[in-house]
Amino acid sequence: MGRALRLWWSIFRFFILTGLISSILSGCDQGRESVSPTVYLLNHRHWTSMLVLNFPHEVAPLDAVGQTPDPSPQLEPHLDGVWRWEDPSRLVFLPANRTFEPDTSLTITLQGVSLRQGYRLDTLRLTYRTPPLKATLETCVWNDIREAPFRRELVALLHFNYPVDNPVFVATLGENHPVPLKSGHGARIVVRSDALVRPAQDGKLRFELKPGVVRLRDRDGAGASANMEKGVECELPVLRADWDKCQVPQDRKPSFEKDEDGTVASF
Repeated sequence: MGRALRLWWSIFRFFILTGLISSILSGCDQGRESVSPTVYLLNHRHWTSMLVLNFPHEVAPLDAVGQTPDPSPQLEPHLDGVWRWEDPSRLVFLPANRTFEPDTSLTITLQGVSLRQGYRLDTLRLTYRTPPLKATLETCVWNDIREAPFRRELVALLHFNYPVDNPVFVATLGENHPVPLKSGHGARIVVRSDALVRPAQDGKLRFELKPGVVRLRDRDGAGASANMEKGVECELPVLRADWDKCQVPQDRKPSFEKDEDGTVASF
């Protein structure tokens, strides 16, 4: 009988202590605000877009800005890089040598990530889908080359939301005369055409980047392929009169040269 009473008393004490501990922990959680970040990609001060966890409040632990949290969030699929508190409300991931792929689902696990006193994570698992590849045409103009022979070149400036590797641009003069182009790689690309002399007749020049498969650019070279659903294009008028305007003489600055006897002559 005494043994049974001791057993029941042990069980009773266990439940009392468990309830007390739960109440204490619950009281602690009630004193902390639950926060959940907004997730997005940002192309800023890095060779490629960084992944941003933007919290609604300044939740980074004191003196943590610029530091890597330990433990850090886990990213799936895995990508080499480093997590860092960019400022008191933004925790960012900086890819090391590969860019994020467009239109891809990411899972971010926040297990163990510490926040400032007074805050706790609302969820330990976030999902995010990267946006599709997109190009924006900012500028498409003629550039006059005022040196004989007088010529004009197409200059186009494009922005991509991911770094790309030498996308295929096309320029056509008139109906079917291709114009050679020079471009490059990155998230900001300047495209230039060969310099064109005065055409035989008026017409138009059509510049475009067609939709389709585009190669991404990793830090050290070409990366994976991605589909771009929408291309960009522009048309410029090709008017012989514009080339004639280029040939209007410019004000000439005098030059000076000394003769053998030291006399200064102007030309």
